[in-house]
Amino acid sequence: MFNKLCDGNLIKLIYNKRNNETKNYNKIFKNQELDKETYTFRPPQRINICRTNLMRVKINDMCMDKENFCKFIEAGEGDKEQDVYLNFDTPIMCIKNNKKLNIKNGSTSFELTGFDDKYVLVNDIQFTDVEFMKYFVVAYAMTNHKVQGITIKQSYNIYEWNKMETRARYTAYSRTADAELVRIIN
Repeated sequence: MFNKLCDGNLIKLIYNKRNNETKNYNKIFKNQELDKETYTFRPPQRINICRTNLMRVKINDMCMDKENFCKFIEAGEGDKEQDVYLNFDTPIMCIKNNKKLNIKNGSTSFELTGFDDKYVLVNDIQFTDVEFMKYFVVAYAMTNHKVQGITIKQSYNIYEWNKMETRARYTAYSRTADAELVRIIN
């Protein structure tokens, strides 16, 4: 089966290196329904993929611990900002490159290492609250544009499946190392 890429080239999809899900990938490219067990309800996981920033903010808001947090930062004026309740285990993602700080857009390999009234420590680098909101977002949910190129080896949900185009569906679904870990939630 040949599939047209966005630049007009053709690719023959024979086998995905991550798993043996080629039959489901072919269904995605043909806009066919996947098996019904893929569409079961499951509450948000540690990782969730969605189409829009609006849904990303909604899922992040549901997942943050608003009762037992170490640091609260109120949303500023940025279009991706939301009120943030941080704990040491809160997943975060960089949204802006900074060579001096050695942080890259889309990277999630960060650890929250400390908090005080005015600062957040990320990998032992000190950020003011404003700087933190400029460079990072909470990452319980990420848009499918941000997950390109990563492999997910734990349970995750895909939200807004019906809003995604075929290539975006493929990107979101093919992040897994095991199809049993994926649930599609419309």
